[in-house]
Amino acid sequence: RFGPSHLNPPPATSAMTAGLLVSVEFDVACTVEQGEQVVVTGGDPLIGSWTPEKSKVVLRPDASGSRWTGAANLEPETTLLFKFVVLGENSSRWEEEIENRKLSPVRAPVRYCATFNQVGKVDQLQLRSRSRGAPRVTVPTVTAAGAVEGEVAARAPEDNGFNAEVDRDAQAVSQAMKKRAQLQQALASGDAGVKKVDEEAARALALERGAREQLAAHRTNLRSLTTEIEAAAAARSDRAAEQRAAAKCLEEELLAVSKAAAAARRRIDAVRAERAA
Repeated sequence: RFGPSHLNPPPATSAMTAGLLVSVEFDVACTVEQGEQVVVTGGDPLIGSWTPEKSKVVLRPDASGSRWTGAANLEPETTLLFKFVVLGENSSRWEEEIENRKLSPVRAPVRYCATFNQVGKVDQLQLRSRSRGAPRVTVPTVTAAGAVEGEVAARAPEDNGFNAEVDRDAQAVSQAMKKRAQLQQALASGDAGVKKVDEEAARALALERGAREQLAAHRTNLRSLTTEIEAAAAARSDRAAEQRAAAKCLEEELLAVSKAAAAARRRIDAVRAERAA
């Protein structure tokens, strides 16, 4: 009800089982009422960020209903603060008598055993090997506040094969983390290159828009100037036609005056002739 079962896988047997994730198995003794179930909640988003209803790590009861188990896959080197919470239909019971539980840091598959609302008796951290016959190494560390911390780097001197296998797992996780860091750096570099190309493309588009706007303005100015030139030419043509018409009228008037003057002279000459006779 508080998280799909496929998000609560069985514990992995190697640090590399889920890519770069490390398996943490939870085992808690807890008595619940009918309809209640136990979840893990804490600071990691996988376990609800201290909101138990959002936790994806929902524990399953055994046949007796008194022990609850489940698992989560975490990033290597994760420091996990958490608590077990009993959820009912409309209620929740927290571990209020103890401080936050702590796993710090998680470097290899572990099994965390506890009793609900109790610290220092059953709580322990166990390092699990991929070999079925390898012994479990318990490393309990109880702080002054009563919280359990476990360093997942214990060694079993009596089992050299087990130590070598743990070393190989730790080395594989370290190499995988370095490879992931390199890939993330390359991705960041690629993102920076893409961002630079995008910025250059944006600048080029801005220059193109500016050039287009200037060209449109030049074309507008050219059309306006052409219109003005055509209007001036038409005005000059009109004035020339008017001047030609005026010149023709003046020429006609001069011709008429000249003809009138000639006729007047002929009359004067005729009068003079008559007087002389």
